[in-house]
Amino acid sequence: MTKKMSLLALIICTMMMFPSHANAGVWDLFGIVKYVAGKLILPSANSPAKTTLTPDKSGKTAQPPPSEVPSTPPTQEEIIAVLDRLTTECKNLSTQGFPCAIGEGRGTTRGSAAEEASVKAIYAMGQSMNAFVEGNSEIVRNKIIEDGIPIEEEVFKSKMAVAVKNAVSGSQIYLTYTYMEQRERNGKPITVYVVNELRILNPALFENVLEDISKGQPVRKSVFDKIRDTIADGVKSLLK
Repeated sequence: MTKKMSLLALIICTMMMFPSHANAGVWDLFGIVKYVAGKLILPSANSPAKTTLTPDKSGKTAQPPPSEVPSTPPTQEEIIAVLDRLTTECKNLSTQGFPCAIGEGRGTTRGSAAEEASVKAIYAMGQSMNAFVEGNSEIVRNKIIEDGIPIEEEVFKSKMAVAVKNAVSGSQIYLTYTYMEQRERNGKPITVYVVNELRILNPALFENVLEDISKGQPVRKSVFDKIRDTIADGVKSLLK
């Protein structure tokens, strides 16, 4: 059986000596993703009621997860399960109008694994944007026309392709997660680093999506509208 060892879990367990999951709250998707992204700091054993959420790049502090935050970190298995779920969710969200993507890299060094993960995440983001175009291009074009900017179909397709390429280039890394697997090669044990990278267009909107999914609710319509508006603005900027 492959042994997996989370760098994050090892550091936390060594430095803070968290107790077991017994009698702790239950982690949900929103909480786990924000924890791995470094935006949620677990309470200490002496102050279990306190949960700190770090501000994002805009300086705004994110809202806490909808469920009570456990006092112990999620397990590696829970984190990997969430990343697997996000991979599927991103494919579904892309066709609806919210591009996001995860890339996984493996290597005998953390650097090589991270580089592969980045390349795959960018490629997957490109595919996600292509899915977005297939399901939303007509909506985006209508938004532009409604703004009083007539645009022929062929011109729109050309400018849309450029806007999509710019969106992929401008996508942000929301989180990376690294763990190790112990394997054998030629009868000798080797360590394989595994890195997962999640890319998105808008962190604040992505957290709205996570919250809705964690609650088992449909993703709010305003999220899709804002992404379509962003792409429409990208197309309009190319018409000036």
